[in-house]
Amino acid sequence: MAPSPTLRIAHTGCSGLRLELGSGATFAVDPATDPGPVDAIIVTWNERERLQGAVEAVRSGRRPRVVARPAILAWLARHGAVDAVEPDTAVAGVGIEAETYQPVPYATPTEALRKIRSGVLGPVRAGRRLATRARLPSAEPVVLRLTLPDSSRLLHLNCALHRGTPDAWLSRMARDWGGASWLLVSWDYEEDAAFEERIPAFDTRCLVLTDLVNEVRTAIGLPRVTRTLTADRLSDAGLPVQLLAARTSLRFGSAPTA
Repeated sequence: MAPSPTLRIAHTGCSGLRLELGSGATFAVDPATDPGPVDAIIVTWNERERLQGAVEAVRSGRRPRVVARPAILAWLARHGAVDAVEPDTAVAGVGIEAETYQPVPYATPTEALRKIRSGVLGPVRAGRRLATRARLPSAEPVVLRLTLPDSSRLLHLNCALHRGTPDAWLSRMARDWGGASWLLVSWDYEEDAAFEERIPAFDTRCLVLTDLVNEVRTAIGLPRVTRTLTADRLSDAGLPVQLLAARTSLRFGSAPTA
């Protein structure tokens, strides 16, 4: 029988990721549907799709363990019993740290026009989404650092790198959290150049580019982000790139080395 991989990363739809460790621990990050029994659900932001899986798990009556910011945990507790855990913490031998970041603006002038057009073409859909958004908790998004039982580290940068990322935040995080064995990251629409400029600062051993935005953008009638051209350019520049497409997975037999 082949040995278990050190890490399996699966994209489960929308912004959802599933992390399966060789130790047997399993984590669901921002699942859009109930992930079933896992060691913890980690929620990084208050977007509807990032919260939905945790809500479904809480309503199931299983009392899931959820790692999130206090406002999100309090909001989830209104839906049922939850084993609420705030970062920084350890679950199943895995250290979980979180740092807030400044997201890309909800609507740049050009993006605002696209969203207005989407609302005109789909007014019922837009109205429902706005009504749902108003009921969600207020919380800043976070990036994550997971320290695995073998001391290797996985950094989940979410969509933190864009033209508005503060230089001081970038410098501090690259200094303190750079050099991870794996770096999971995505980026927003029209932020390709800004992302490419900033990502080398983190000096990771394995750069996993994934998609955390396109499924939602497609659902509301907005153009999609293209990933492959950016992946090719970064690879040509010498970065250790892996591409994790939506609803696929990657397996690693051991932690990457420098």
